[in-house]
Amino acid sequence: MAVGIGMVFTWFLTGCVVVLILAMPNLLTGAFGFVRADAFKMQSAAIIMQMLGCISAGLLADRFGAGKVMLVGSASVALVASIFYNSLGHADTSTIFMLYMLLGLCSGTVGMVSYSMVKMFPAQIRFSGISFSYNVAYAIAGGLTLPLVQWLSLYSNIGAMYYIWAVCLVTFFVAWLYKSNFEAPSQSQ
Repeated sequence: MAVGIGMVFTWFLTGCVVVLILAMPNLLTGAFGFVRADAFKMQSAAIIMQMLGCISAGLLADRFGAGKVMLVGSASVALVASIFYNSLGHADTSTIFMLYMLLGLCSGTVGMVSYSMVKMFPAQIRFSGISFSYNVAYAIAGGLTLPLVQWLSLYSNIGAMYYIWAVCLVTFFVAWLYKSNFEAPSQSQ
């Protein structure tokens, strides 16, 4: 079970990093006509916000547990991604910039991936368990993410949003499973 949960959480990490951070400038400049310099400024700000989100998620996990943080975080990423993607082409640049920064902050939930993996695997197999889960999932998700997003984008300029929704939906339910199986009830305050 730990391997499967770790793989889904790694898929969430891949989606947040590859789709929301790395591929975003191409989407902004290609499909929505943003100036390249503005797209990269937005990306840089989103990266900083993601780092702050990772720190915030860690602090929240210490208080409420990684399961709750992943539940709220995956739902937040899906919600903010919906608002962000649906604003593209309709809102002004400053609004898009602020929404992208908020999306970066919410995607900082990815900080819970390594935190949760350390909690799931016993010390005797921790290195092997984390290595297997993370590397296999990243190889699969890393290889399929951009082709799937590009395929979805054939049908809609915001095809990436649908991919993020799927990742967040699966992550939400798996976070509940993680919380139920790997966190003590007293940790869920």
